[in-house]
Amino acid sequence: MNCFIRLKNNDYVEIKELKEIKFSYPHSQRVTNIKVDNIQELKISFEANYVFIGKSTVVIKGDEIQYVQLFES
Repeated sequence: MNCFIRLKNNDYVEIKELKEIKFSYPHSQRVTNIKVDNIQELKISFEANYVFIGKSTVVIKGDEIQYVQLFES
């Protein structure tokens, strides 16, 4: 599965072969992992930091994300 992330500054990021998304909130030691099979659990929060892991790895603040689109390759 591939992932297209549109940022609020109109840039975008594409992650090929997305395997996992991790996110955490500032001042929290807890990191939540979401596998591609459970992608429906993903909710974008302004306060969280996200790590999208695939062929490349991208770290993005939640307040920079406009939307995330997933599609089959």
